[in-house]
Amino acid sequence: MTTLAVVGLGLIGTSIALAARKAGLVNRVVGRDSRAENLTTAMQMNAVDASWETDFTPDLICIAVPTRSIVACVSESLEQCGSTAPIFDVGSVKKPILDQLQNVPKNFVPCHPIAGSEQRGPFAANASLFSGRTCIVTPVQDTRESSLKQVISFWRGLAMEVLETTPQQHDEILSMTSHVPHLLSMAFVLTVNELKLDLNQYQGSGYRDFTRIAHANPSLWSDIFRDNATHIIPHLEEFQERVSELKDLILAHPDALGSRLNDISNHEANE
Repeated sequence: MTTLAVVGLGLIGTSIALAARKAGLVNRVVGRDSRAENLTTAMQMNAVDASWETDFTPDLICIAVPTRSIVACVSESLEQCGSTAPIFDVGSVKKPILDQLQNVPKNFVPCHPIAGSEQRGPFAANASLFSGRTCIVTPVQDTRESSLKQVISFWRGLAMEVLETTPQQHDEILSMTSHVPHLLSMAFVLTVNELKLDLNQYQGSGYRDFTRIAHANPSLWSDIFRDNATHIIPHLEEFQERVSELKDLILAHPDALGSRLNDISNHEANE
């Protein structure tokens, strides 16, 4: 019998449990969460069979908690189970976690499934959340090959494409493809809220698309922004320069504005 343990039964952790069951990758799922109600909900949804007790060692351990709690959970799992069962996380930042671990456990495989939702909690879990999406794995020099292969096989079993890169490259790329867009969306919503305008009847699809991700889990994203500040801050400064450039074109160079916007449009079309 193959048993998966999931630490953190929010949206991602519970979705992983449901997806692993649906794909037939595991026979049993045990779990734990700092919120007792999340464990209860996950069990009621048949995502989890039982609480993960300290005297039980699973075959695979998933750490699905906010980035600043990952190191403690990995250390706790190692203390409980030793270095036999592969441990993987799902954090959106990689290098700061590995730096905190210092001597990275050989059975720890840093991962980031690029899938999610602005919704949160186990009730929002979806067994199909990962199907057709990409998972990035960032093993280090000491990562045990057998653990890496087992974790990659798990993600592929959830119908994910697996890409392997370095922790540094992961953090740099995701800062632009995920972290900065979330921060800009949140800044926009903050601006709208401060204007105290009722825009409900005036929202088009562009507004809804742009603001949707601003409603993601605030504690989760607070950790991500702080942990990946090294890459996020320079990109924000570049964004401020581009906004200033467009502002100047609107005010002083309207003829050049169209040309600049055309450059942007053509670049997107060629992607």
